[in-house]
Amino acid sequence: MTGSPISYAVLSSGIPDDPNLGAAPEDSPEVPVMYTARSLAALEVAGLAAQVSDAARALAPRALDSEAHGALLADAIAVRALADRFVAAAAVAERGNEATWRELGDAAGMSGSTAHSTWKSAEADWETAYLDVLSAAVLGDPDLDATRRAARLDTWIGAHGGDESAPGPVAARLELLSTDGEAEQLARLDTRLLEQDTEPDPELYAALVLRRAEVDEALAAALAPRLRREQLRRAAANRAYARELVAELPAAVAARYRERLDTPKIAEYASSDVPAPVPIPTVVASIGPTESATAESDSAPPL
Repeated sequence: MTGSPISYAVLSSGIPDDPNLGAAPEDSPEVPVMYTARSLAALEVAGLAAQVSDAARALAPRALDSEAHGALLADAIAVRALADRFVAAAAVAERGNEATWRELGDAAGMSGSTAHSTWKSAEADWETAYLDVLSAAVLGDPDLDATRRAARLDTWIGAHGGDESAPGPVAARLELLSTDGEAEQLARLDTRLLEQDTEPDPELYAALVLRRAEVDEALAAALAPRLRREQLRRAAANRAYARELVAELPAAVAARYRERLDTPKIAEYASSDVPAPVPIPTVVASIGPTESATAESDSAPPL
């Protein structure tokens, strides 16, 4: 994202350094929790709003200090640069809510074409950043976990005059991806990893293949019995391939995935009206891990 007017630092490096926030929990989620692009763009705006507020408030008592010449102006310019990122992130979030460039231009006192040229690169960078955040969710990276970030923002809001009785002013509004939506975004992430010039990170790719297996199993639950078997065949092949990939990871890393690898999400097959899934060894023999790993779903629409 070099040269971007937005660095998406809230999602990649944290909420403002404030003692009232407390430390984020260190445990990783058992399974990935994935949110819509619209929700994460709004979370970015909320985090930048907190950063701008803290930066401006910190500057206020220093305005009358007799510091070295230029120090106050330099600090003010830094706050303005942060505010510019805040504005660009807000434009991206508005686009995620289907605002037109003309509507954004009207709000900013400019033409739609000027709004487009001003923030189009920020919108494109957000599409890339969103896949980066999904990668972190697949890995269960606590430093990039949106649920924790939202909870810490809720604490920040309460500590700065917000309504503490409200049930999570930020966290409660995050939208989870639907199962279909997650399948589409995981397919996009898979395509990006396989098309990049360097080999994918081994743990990321193993975690991605495992998550695709889990999503395929969840999708199978909503299908008619005659269609369900094929969905589960693909899920079982992905799960078997994930086992192969995880086996190549360092032992301490592989241990994080062992329980999920051995627990297919197919409890619905206890129901008498649903045919039993094809045993995994049979599926692997008939399909093979390589084919399952490279099969892609339909291309997802742009964010």
